[in-house]
Amino acid sequence: MRIVVLGAGAWGTALAMALSSRHAVSLWARDPVHCGEMASERVNRRHLDRMPFPPDLIVEPDFSAALAGADLAIVAVPVSGLRATIRRLAE
Repeated sequence: MRIVVLGAGAWGTALAMALSSRHAVSLWARDPVHCGEMASERVNRRHLDRMPFPPDLIVEPDFSAALAGADLAIVAVPVSGLRATIRRLAE
């Protein structure tokens, strides 16, 4: 199954990491700089700095690319970002 986790806070990151052992998982964050840091360092220094990403976890800064071909999208953003994320999904 191809899964995208929208939101790279502690919860979204941990969920993406756990699911990546059995599924193809992409992790997206609203902040493109944060995505770049996570992709290059292979860790989420803002929230789970002691937990390196599994090798198969994909960090995708592009919203549309993250959703392309996904069988399941998990929205794991804070409530303050929920409306904007859901609107983007509806498009």
